[in-house]
Amino acid sequence: MSRVDAPLFSHCDALSRALLRRVRSWPPGAARLLGEPIVAAGLRLHCEVAVALVFPDRRARALRRADEAAARLRVLLGLTDEAPALLDAGARA
Repeated sequence: MSRVDAPLFSHCDALSRALLRRVRSWPPGAARLLGEPIVAAGLRLHCEVAVALVFPDRRARALRRADEAAARLRVLLGLTDEAPALLDAGARA
């Protein structure tokens, strides 16, 4: 199975594209605050999954890094639920 046909790679690719579309739709303040770290974590996850699928000798390390990127994404995406209120409070201060 090639890396392009692998379900894990396909899911990561779809996730990366969805994250990028989501961040691009945000107002500039939210995009600066959380957008760049979210896109960076999504791309890191995508890259590490690709490395794990293409290079078997580097698979264990790449999957650990992919897991770290996924954990970072979970935290950052959890913050996005609160981002509009935080930005409004910051603008009023």
